[in-house]
Amino acid sequence: MKTSVEDPVCRTTFDVADAAAQEEHEGWAYFFCSIECRQKFIRQPAKFASKPTIIAHKTRRSRARSKAGQP
Repeated sequence: MKTSVEDPVCRTTFDVADAAAQEEHEGWAYFFCSIECRQKFIRQPAKFASKPTIIAHKTRRSRARSKAGQP
């Protein structure tokens, strides 16, 4: 099953399994299409994290539950 996410920097949509990088900010996971987009995010997280992608957050929560052994 594919889960689409949107890069918060360039707004490219892609499958989360194809993410080139991931970064956590204030407890949320953000996925990036490239290392360059992740670097831009790290330099100015407030600029890009102000409009987080809901799909990315749901994906983050799902992964956190599976790591904790919860369904």
